[in-house]
Amino acid sequence: LGLSDDGEDAVVVDYKTGGRSDEGPDELAEKHVLQAACYAYAVMSQGVRSVEAVFVRVERARADGSGQPQCVRYRFASDDLPELAAAIAKVYAVREQS
Repeated sequence: LGLSDDGEDAVVVDYKTGGRSDEGPDELAEKHVLQAACYAYAVMSQGVRSVEAVFVRVERARADGSGQPQCVRYRFASDDLPELAAAIAKVYAVREQS
């Protein structure tokens, strides 16, 4: 977790291993969105204004040939808190019913 100097903005980085090489951008975005939402909700619940969640796929290189790992990024703002809370609660309720 990194915070801006004023403590209002944060970056959360999660390093991922595994995954498939053939996963496209939309599939990757869907794959990690709930985890990103949980991170953002937790951090913004402590008074942070915005969160960028970055998932770094350390075993998968970017398609641009740069040799750098693939990254999947999400951005959330404090206005998103009610929506994040509802999405997390919905998944929790479904798992409780299983």
